[in-house]
Amino acid sequence: MRKRRVKHDLLAKKELARKEEEEQKQRELQEDRERAKKDRSSRRKENLDQRTRERQEKRVKELREGLTRVQEEAAEKERIQKEVDITVRERIWGCNDLASVLRQFGFSVPPSATSKEILNFLKKAHFKFHPDKTINFPLYERIEAEEKMKIIQNMTKLENGD
Repeated sequence: MRKRRVKHDLLAKKELARKEEEEQKQRELQEDRERAKKDRSSRRKENLDQRTRERQEKRVKELREGLTRVQEEAAEKERIQKEVDITVRERIWGCNDLASVLRQFGFSVPPSATSKEILNFLKKAHFKFHPDKTINFPLYERIEAEEKMKIIQNMTKLENGD
């Protein structure tokens, strides 16, 4: 009986050891799964952070390039503005009325034109030189049209006594 009990105790101990070993393996597997999950989560977060940093760097680069482009365009516009101002003012030198200014800008206003006829040519000039109509023109032509529009408006004010 004692042999049976010893054998039974021995089997019980082996069974207990096997269960503990199995539980230990299960704990290790669970820990491995949790570690893997944390690693995946960490990698995802790092990838997301990396993509976010890359997008931010790209935006900053684009903004800097845009700012540089705007500054270059402003400098170019200022240079062209001076050149056009001189050219346009030379063209209208000696013009003392709106009709002669319109003739200098390419409109065939007859010297004996009535105020209604001049008004019609003035409307045509507004359509031709208005900034909304010249938006797709090259920069030089846009600035030239803008200067011509200013001069026509000033001459119109002078003739109307404003």
